[in-house]
Amino acid sequence: MGRVGFSDLKIKLMGAIVAISAVELLEAFIDVNDFTWAPLSWKVGIHVTFVVPGV
Repeated sequence: MGRVGFSDLKIKLMGAIVAISAVELLEAFIDVNDFTWAPLSWKVGIHVTFVVPGV
């Protein structure tokens, strides 16, 4: 087993957080019965907040 450096661990952690956020956002898009713009806007904003530092 190799060593995992800080940058590798950071990339893997951010990837996992972005994946979880993407699943939550997809779930919000699929649930069209309770569609309102405010919660969807917050979820998109939070997702973008997680994606930008991961890049």
